Amino acid sequence: MKPLLQVEHLTVRFGNEVAIDNLSLTIPEGDCWCVIGPNGGGKTTLLRAMLDLVPYEGNVRWQARRFGYLPPSDQLEKEQLPPLRVYDFFSLKGGYYKQILSLLSKVGLERSILNKSFSCLSTGQLQRVLLVWA
Repeated sequence: MKPLLQVEHLTVRFGNEVAIDNLSLTIPEGDCWCVIGPNGGGKTTLLRAMLDLVPYEGNVRWQARRFGYLPPSDQLEKEQLPPLRVYDFFSLKGGYYKQILSLLSKVGLERSILNKSFSCLSTGQLQRVLLVWA
């Protein structure tokens, strides 16, 4: 089985500062991983490098069919967020209301989130809504 993601010798530098130093990892297809760490620990930098949004050294190979990244809401202007309620956003995907409710529950969100506007979501809520979308 091919890995979903393979990262080899990933190094990210910002000037003379090394943010990520020689990181290698393999995520098998079907696995679900999370990256945790303190503020400033390089989590966002790692994701940005894996999505080719920042320069890096090393190799990143994806077998994924689709993936995306939305910066934390504190890096976005509220007017850049879609002028939609969460429910309308999921409707664009074609519905599946029961599945969406089940997935929202699995990521710790209540049904009431569907009536909120994107501009009213916290960073964590926004990330979990996008996880359900994926």
